[in-house]
Amino acid sequence: MELLKKVLSARYIIAIILTIVFSYKELTGTTSTEFITVYSMIMTFYFVAKKRGDSVEN
Repeated sequence: MELLKKVLSARYIIAIILTIVFSYKELTGTTSTEFITVYSMIMTFYFVAKKRGDSVEN
């Protein structure tokens, strides 16, 4: 049940979608500097908040 709760959280869904989009853009060679910056910021926030134990949901 806990795993399902984590998978359905907004942060997790956004991280997965952005990773899929990033991978697609890298494979097709259309990655822009702006996208890489935004992707890096979101991923950094996600993992730092997760490590600190913050409860930022949705």
